[in-house]
Amino acid sequence: MKMRTNPFTLITDGSNDTGREKMNPLTVRVYDSYTSKVVHRFLDMCPTSGPSCGTAEVIYQKMDEALQKNAIPWRNCVSLSVDNAPVNTGARNSIASRILKEHGSIYIHGCPCHIIHNTAKQAGLGFLEVCGFDPEDLTVDVGYWFKGSTNRKGYLTEFCELHGSEYLEILMHVSIRWLSLERCLTRILQQYEPLASYFKSSNEKQPRFRRLLMM
Repeated sequence: MKMRTNPFTLITDGSNDTGREKMNPLTVRVYDSYTSKVVHRFLDMCPTSGPSCGTAEVIYQKMDEALQKNAIPWRNCVSLSVDNAPVNTGARNSIASRILKEHGSIYIHGCPCHIIHNTAKQAGLGFLEVCGFDPEDLTVDVGYWFKGSTNRKGYLTEFCELHGSEYLEILMHVSIRWLSLERCLTRILQQYEPLASYFKSSNEKQPRFRRLLMM
């Protein structure tokens, strides 16, 4: 295995806590001399379970077991790529802190998407303080208004036809889905005229959509 003799990067991220086991897929990036390229490969699923399944200690132990099982030395690991949750990158009691004890030269690479998301979120909060309008709340409210309602989507389609625009599905924004806010806001702007007409004409008037009608 190339990781036994070549430098490599570890990448991992945990699944949602929806089952009896939590999946922590461990993938690697390593140089492949045969193709003369850096390749991305799956190494192990690193499943964890029980009340401590999401702790740094348990996840790190599974990662360590995966490397030991394949006789891969930690000294060949040059970086770890994870999201910026404290369990991953915290200075103490994290996966990163444990890995650095194995090999102090490993570079801990946080997720740039997470940083961009947090920056945009703070900008949105600043926008809210200035004008009293929260774009994130708007995307959530509009998304849930149409989610699972064929009737409401049908009425919106009619307003799209009235305004001569193509019907586009309203996207759902979830705060932990990084970078989804921009896509959802763009979709609302694309559908703004039909949406405004829909809410002005709807018998189901909702105070939380007044900001949309006043934009």
